[in-house]
Amino acid sequence: QNIANALQEIPNRWECPLSKIHVIVHDNGCNTVKAVSEAAMNTACCFIHTLQLVVKDSLKVEAEVEETIAAGRRLEDLRIAKYNLERLLEQKRAISFYLTDTANISNLNAEKWEIVDQLLKLLKPFEEITKITSSNYFCLSEIIPHVVTLNRYYDKTVSSDLEPKLKSMAIAMQQGMKQRFSRIDDSKNYLIATLLDPRFKMNFFTDQLQKERARQYVLLEGLVSDYNTSSDESARSCPVQSKRKRTDEPEQSIHTSFWECYDEVVAENFTDDHSGTASTSKNTIAGDLDKYLSMKTLKRTDNPFAWWATHKSKFSECIVKLAAKYLSAPASSVF
Repeated sequence: QNIANALQEIPNRWECPLSKIHVIVHDNGCNTVKAVSEAAMNTACCFIHTLQLVVKDSLKVEAEVEETIAAGRRLEDLRIAKYNLERLLEQKRAISFYLTDTANISNLNAEKWEIVDQLLKLLKPFEEITKITSSNYFCLSEIIPHVVTLNRYYDKTVSSDLEPKLKSMAIAMQQGMKQRFSRIDDSKNYLIATLLDPRFKMNFFTDQLQKERARQYVLLEGLVSDYNTSSDESARSCPVQSKRKRTDEPEQSIHTSFWECYDEVVAENFTDDHSGTASTSKNTIAGDLDKYLSMKTLKRTDNPFAWWATHKSKFSECIVKLAAKYLSAPASSVF
């Protein structure tokens, strides 16, 4: 209750109407979730914290995987490895040689070393997404694309030549993703943000119903915005190109299979061709949306804020405001 009261009091202290608070991003702690619910505010769970919970739950599926990780932590006490299991695997030969003369610490056997190797590959996409989150323009629009890509990646992983114990983990990850991200499929915040991000548009919506729902949300928001425009909102500008350049281009060490899955999803759902729809639209927001969808989709590493800053003169103020609003919320509460 104290947190809920604070959430109500802080905006008042800053003379900020609650109507101007688009969304509150928070972790998955029970007290926080309860507080934002009691405060009756529009909220979104931290993407990174949710992913961490998915991984944490999946590690409990196989006892031997847990034992291997625990053994790895004991070896880390030697300060030979500093970056978790990845560093441990890099120093495998040196560790094994050192432990031949050390009686109080046991080395990993061949099977456990293989588990470490495959476990790193299994967890690599989560590391990549965590790094991407440090970008200054990582926002809610990226959650649906990354969840869809992760599901595709683990579909392929489950059907690959993976250690049975780790295959169980991969299945548990899929189930955890489905459970913890079940709300995003029909959430207005996520659907509008994804649709109005020129890197994604409709390319990561899994079915026609989701595409139509996103479109209807935008049209409805446009109508509401037309009727409730205030002088403050009229003065608010579009996101500007003052953000730090994103640096998540794949490096040689990055597991590229994850991004191959991303490209596959884009190719299967490519929707740049909307020719002819704009001319039949009868209201401004619908015409703007059709025009926007007909324009070239950006690469995933491009800056969506810079795109809107450059192209805002081609659209009505209404859809530009919607882009500014729904692309403003970060996807994570941790940076």
